[in-house]
Amino acid sequence: MTTATVNPAQSLRDASVGIRSEIKDAGTTVKNELQDVVDDVMGVMSSPSLRDNPEIRALRERLQHGYERARTRIAHASEVVTDNVGAAARATDEYAHEQPWKVAGVAALAGLAIGVLLFRR
Repeated sequence: MTTATVNPAQSLRDASVGIRSEIKDAGTTVKNELQDVVDDVMGVMSSPSLRDNPEIRALRERLQHGYERARTRIAHASEVVTDNVGAAARATDEYAHEQPWKVAGVAALAGLAIGVLLFRR
């Protein structure tokens, strides 16, 4: 029977990649949904009876400007969160390499605490 060793640093890197991917996917989903809403509203406001109305034209411009600002903010927020997740993963990886016995001790204590809590029930 072979026992596979778990590399905490690799596990952390894998988790970081997964989290980054989820953040990007969520950002893309939000941008797509926002675009769908804008397209729907623009479609309604493009009807021949409303197109020539100056208030509707002004509303279309404000909506388009707001959409562009929201899209930019979503992209920026996604980048910031992704960068922060990566930095946290790198810092944790470095700490685990510099202090392996402390990390092992904390992991053992966490496992013990979880075991005690599970067996209490």
